[in-house]
Amino acid sequence: LMGVRLLSSVRQAFGVRLALSVLFEAANVEAMARRIQDELRWEAARARGVMPSSRRSWSTVVPMKAEGSLPPLFCVAGKGGNPMNLRHVAARLGTEQPFYGLQHRGVDGKNAPHQSVEEMASEFIQHVRQVQPHGPYYLSGFSGGGTAAFEMARQLRADGEEVGALILLESVNPTIPGWTLAERILY
Repeated sequence: LMGVRLLSSVRQAFGVRLALSVLFEAANVEAMARRIQDELRWEAARARGVMPSSRRSWSTVVPMKAEGSLPPLFCVAGKGGNPMNLRHVAARLGTEQPFYGLQHRGVDGKNAPHQSVEEMASEFIQHVRQVQPHGPYYLSGFSGGGTAAFEMARQLRADGEEVGALILLESVNPTIPGWTLAERILY
């Protein structure tokens, strides 16, 4: 909630709308000030009819813990599309596990949301490959994000890439639609 209040204050004071993920990307006051200045410069140039190329491109990948010796784990956010609720998962994985949240397009209030899970997974893969060009990929999805993670794994495998693990956290397993709730909990 403190992060939401901070970004609300930034919006009121400067007229700049930032996604919650900026709290991971600009984790101190100096970095946040640079992001606000960059956004103000970009908006001012756009108002003059100039489209500057220096604006930081938006990405679905949010580096929540980029350091570590293990292969990175990419986790698709659940309902609401913001990976902030994954910060506890990232913290509990230990110092050697890099962890990246995958945010849904549209959480920044600027980009239109995806129209399908397939489209969402395709964009996630495009941005994940900027962090890790080739597999094996370690994927996870929280709640509704599990469906997108499953689709990512399907698309990556169809592309000839290895998926080292697919972890569904509080998600429905799409391969077992006929199972009862009790069976899903037990297995």
